[in-house]
Amino acid sequence: MAGLAESRKQEPYGTPELRGLFEEWLNTMELSVAEFVGKYPGASYEEIAQQFDLSKESAQFLFDKAVREGKIAAAAAAR
Repeated sequence: MAGLAESRKQEPYGTPELRGLFEEWLNTMELSVAEFVGKYPGASYEEIAQQFDLSKESAQFLFDKAVREGKIAAAAAAR
């Protein structure tokens, strides 16, 4: 998600439409990760990354964000 930090720097240059599409995609990915973890409790960040063709860091970011937002139960959050 290093690109996320860079995109945040460039937010003034993005259009509201693009920012909205990115937020929609991010929400969809969080829900997909939550569904995957629901099917495979205890899945590692590496397994999540492999499933969604992401880096381990991106998988961790999505997982942690989904936990914070209550999309993944706290019991599944134990890593």
